[in-house]
Amino acid sequence: MFDTSRVQDSLTPSPTWTASVDEGLVLHRGLTTTRPLPAKTARAVSRDPHDAAGIVSCITPSSADRSTSSRRAATKRDEILAFIAAQATCPDLTPERIARRTGVSRTVLYRILEPLGGVATCVQRQRLHLMRGALAHRGDARSIKTIAHASGFRSVTHASRSFHKAFGMPPGSYRQAGLAG
Repeated sequence: MFDTSRVQDSLTPSPTWTASVDEGLVLHRGLTTTRPLPAKTARAVSRDPHDAAGIVSCITPSSADRSTSSRRAATKRDEILAFIAAQATCPDLTPERIARRTGVSRTVLYRILEPLGGVATCVQRQRLHLMRGALAHRGDARSIKTIAHASGFRSVTHASRSFHKAFGMPPGSYRQAGLAG
């Protein structure tokens, strides 16, 4: 698959109307690209350097490429979320660590999780889920402080405020409501 944004970002006005197949660069209809294009594009230009539609079709990903890309992104997103779920109890779970362990750059990590609220939101949501599960468990007599730390929160105050915001009541009230019900 070819990333057209790299080509589009590198297009600059130029009075040149030529095509250079040897270098893999396209200079066409007033646009110059400073980045190599795929061989398929260079071949299209060598056939007809004035065929802008042919060039665009060569550098624009097909719908099959986009759907494959979407599936790969969803798979990578699921892999990242599974890693976060497995490591949420670690207070040192940072974006850098997540990116390194899942094999993506920090930029890609942020881009993948942005539709879900971002990296910090995904980590916090998982920690809150763990905390809520522990508080709802009737046999768990640990203090809220212990549960918050075991869920990956460094600060009990932050955990309590986040819990209250997410579930509409403080952790202690949630626990009491669960015990009474």
